[in-house]
Amino acid sequence: MIGFCGDKEMGLQYMYDSVALEGSLRAPLTALFLLCYNTIITYLFGLADGDLVSSEYIVKNMLKRYPRGALYLFLNGRLLEVKGELDQAINQFLDSLTIQDTWRQMRNLGSWEIMWCYSFKFEWKNAQKYVDFLRKEGRWSPCIYTYTYGLVLYMQYLEGGQKDKDTLLEIHDLMKKVPGLKQKLAGKSFPLEKFVVAKAKKFVAQNDRLLFPFFEMMYVFSLFPMFKTHQEVMKRILAAVENDMPKLVEGREPTTEEAEDYCLAVILRAMCYKTLGDAEKSQKYLQEILKYENHLSDDVYLVTYAMAEMGYMAMERGDYEGALQWLDKSCHAHTDYHLESFLHYRIHAAIRHIQTLSSLLEQAHITDEKNKEKELYTCSMSPSSQNSINIYDSPVPPSVTT
Repeated sequence: MIGFCGDKEMGLQYMYDSVALEGSLRAPLTALFLLCYNTIITYLFGLADGDLVSSEYIVKNMLKRYPRGALYLFLNGRLLEVKGELDQAINQFLDSLTIQDTWRQMRNLGSWEIMWCYSFKFEWKNAQKYVDFLRKEGRWSPCIYTYTYGLVLYMQYLEGGQKDKDTLLEIHDLMKKVPGLKQKLAGKSFPLEKFVVAKAKKFVAQNDRLLFPFFEMMYVFSLFPMFKTHQEVMKRILAAVENDMPKLVEGREPTTEEAEDYCLAVILRAMCYKTLGDAEKSQKYLQEILKYENHLSDDVYLVTYAMAEMGYMAMERGDYEGALQWLDKSCHAHTDYHLESFLHYRIHAAIRHIQTLSSLLEQAHITDEKNKEKELYTCSMSPSSQNSINIYDSPVPPSVTT
């Protein structure tokens, strides 16, 4: 639970043990929690390191028992989505929607994921249909749904051969509505809503223009790691970013707008290379962002997120001390920026991961030392070592019999 400390690994192990008790009342509920944790929570609030192998085993078993279980079909779709198997994921989401039509929240969840799957495939017309449904019917966040609908239209506008002025005018009107749709819960705004409101205002202020807004949303939702094994999507995004990469004028200080566009493009480029397995290039581009820290205003989150990414990469290569330094720097570099709480959740997950790995390495080292001591002790106490005498080490010359 948030706000309480505990042993996560032990808790997860108890969950897996519970799922293994087939036929028990708690097994189906525990399975739902583990599937949500491994395919959703670890992506939004963690390091996108869910146990997909165990999740696949669990969901297959549950679908054998409940072949028409809408929740299990949905979570199987989500599992396929995070594995990059988009067509199969869409089919599973559609099955989960077809089986039941009374649970509105379930229909909204399925439509949201289908929209993302079509967007990853750059099929904006299909994505538009589902996000338009959410904009009209969804109650979770009209603010985010309206902004996302505007982005899908904007991507169609940018990719269209002819620029349709009516479409751009519709997008403009949608973006102007976004701030008025922001909700508050107990006097607090949802961080993602504050983020999309700022982006909608920026779109209007920049004469109906944003750079790579949909790819930015993908990064914010931590969706890049989905395509480590299915890299076609990532290569297509990288090509789009590099094709429209903004250039800064040498010998002149960039404006805030220029610097923010440039840094956004660079961090997207870095994440593409990281997902494609080129850590060296990714690190080089992340370092580039830090040069423009003082030029950023609304998008200063790009700097802190870049620092955190440096920490995650150091952690992945086993440099735990360097990782902790980068993560600490990311935590304290700035305050009150967009999506700060999201970043802190992920940093906390990374620090806990490092602590767990460090503890395991320390235990392994102690065990290794004990084994060596035991081996030396066994050798010194063996009969052969006690009875054998080296005449060159003996203080008394050996007796000579004549």
